[in-house]
Amino acid sequence: MRLIKENLYDIVRLYIFQIGIMIFSLFLYMPIGFIEDETLFTQLRVIASIGAVIFYFVLVYSMMWEMGAKDKLKIDGGRLKAQPHKGLVLGLCANVPNFLLGILATVFAAICASGAGINIQNAFAIIFLITGMHGAMYLGSIQIVTPFPVVGDLPNYSNYLVQSILYIVVPLISVAVVYFSYYLGTKEKKLFGFLSKKK
Repeated sequence: MRLIKENLYDIVRLYIFQIGIMIFSLFLYMPIGFIEDETLFTQLRVIASIGAVIFYFVLVYSMMWEMGAKDKLKIDGGRLKAQPHKGLVLGLCANVPNFLLGILATVFAAICASGAGINIQNAFAIIFLITGMHGAMYLGSIQIVTPFPVVGDLPNYSNYLVQSILYIVVPLISVAVVYFSYYLGTKEKKLFGFLSKKK
């Protein structure tokens, strides 16, 4: 708990990064939405999603690596106790909204898949929309993994369920990036450090 309190500012910064990338992703998707060719539409949406995710991870990597490097100086100077799980804790805390929305969408999708009434279906539609917008950078990548969740004019809640579960799983990659980046920073090892080495 103390670790979270002491690093609340950085947790908020990580979350703000996601909000920024979410808005960036939505702007990327907007012009793609006008494309009538379904194949091209799908391809561009996936490319936009992957690009946004990579950009997001680069931002996270830079922030957490720098934090790890600064902490290393304090640890070496005896001003800070080593916290090997700091990156993991920060990553999990920053992704709490993702997990909560994903879990909520999954619960409602499961209820709908088992034959829920129209009120529950409407509630799920709103929750899933919010979840998709909140994790907009993952949207194109997640939707390409599962078939489009509509059969004719009817929603396919089994596929919505799979997508909802993916909205819980995919943020774990972000947690791993935060953890790994901080760890590399504490070791003063850059991910692509070999590229800058002189031959």
